Amino acid sequence: MKLLLLLLLSTSVMFAKYDVGQKAYNFYLPQLMEKGSYGMKTYNNRLILLNLWASWCDGCKKEMPLFDTIGKKFSSKKFRLVTINVDNKRSKGVKFVKKLRKKLGHKPHMAFFYDKKKSTAKAYRASGFPLSILIKNGKIIKRYVGSFDESNEKQLIKDIQRQLR
Repeated sequence: MKLLLLLLLSTSVMFAKYDVGQKAYNFYLPQLMEKGSYGMKTYNNRLILLNLWASWCDGCKKEMPLFDTIGKKFSSKKFRLVTINVDNKRSKGVKFVKKLRKKLGHKPHMAFFYDKKKSTAKAYRASGFPLSILIKNGKIIKRYVGSFDESNEKQLIKDIQRQLR
């Protein structure tokens, strides 16, 4: 019976439609760098940029400093940048964040979580990394596939500003 229930639950996540206009996936995950676990409900009534990343992903590495800038720029608003690491080993994500802290010279302006089972990536049908999702009041506003750079960061900032009005 437990096996059947587990199979049904995992199948429902795989076929769930977490797409633009729909309710966001309600993850509950441990923090990557600190103790404690939190979920989507922690960020109710906020605009969230949810980013799924891995330490081996070159695009993920390139966009993290930009995310730090965005997190700082909108820190006084009802905005939160939430990242979820999907590495097979937690230690790889931790090592990456430590290098990022050293490079930036401060603690990054974003939350870091770890998803060993990759349930969030599966729920959002991530076909590659990075994947970023803009969420407002628990509803998916926009999906961004691929990394951000100078060519598309202005559009991301405009999207955030528009949603914060």
